[in-house]
Amino acid sequence: MAPPGGDSETLMQQIVRQNQQMAEQNARLMVLLERFGIQEGSGSGRSSSNPEFIIESLASNIHEFSYDPDNGQVFDRWYRKYEDLFLKDGAKLDDAAKVRLLLRSLSVNVFDRYVNFVLPKHPREFTFEETVKKLKELFSIRISLFSKRYQCFQLTKNDADDYVTYAGKVNKACEDFELNKLTPDQFKSLVFICGLRSTKDADIRTRLLSKLETNADEDCKLESLITECQRLQNLKHDTAMVEKKHT
Repeated sequence: MAPPGGDSETLMQQIVRQNQQMAEQNARLMVLLERFGIQEGSGSGRSSSNPEFIIESLASNIHEFSYDPDNGQVFDRWYRKYEDLFLKDGAKLDDAAKVRLLLRSLSVNVFDRYVNFVLPKHPREFTFEETVKKLKELFSIRISLFSKRYQCFQLTKNDADDYVTYAGKVNKACEDFELNKLTPDQFKSLVFICGLRSTKDADIRTRLLSKLETNADEDCKLESLITECQRLQNLKHDTAMVEKKHT
């Protein structure tokens, strides 16, 4: 026969044991939460106290960058897609952490080419802004401002494009044109050079393009281009005269 109160004591022991187990589980859970920088009730699971956790979370939303210019896979286009992720979503990351996140998002071939380019320095020695700039220089197609403006003049609608697609191309081409930075004198010079399409003007056209590109931030007046054309014509005439004299 069980002693009086035996059942109640056994039940009490079970309750105490269950409370102890729950306390141990809660303690282990708190350790895990603190380890990953998650604050109770945060909901999103992010915390500024653990940058590595933020990096892992952001990295899962970034598609790896592989350089393939023939198919339009260039760095400036890729970075434009993820720029807000680095600067806004990753705002709590310090500069070094952003660099790590960016570099781990590169394919092996792209990463190796970048590392070899910056030798003897280590990639961690550059700021995030410097890293982005170098990657744009290495893995983007460099197009001159004149080329962008000339392509804008040549833009036409393809039969396969709808009007929305065509409007998007026009809008981008006009933005690349940088019309707000173009002075009247630069526009006149641009039209003047675009009209020099004869093979006879090939050398002069090349020199004028170089002059226009060099003075992109200054007023390149039409008169100066005419002066340059006359100078180049005189040089060609003098060169031909010397060649003729020695034959």
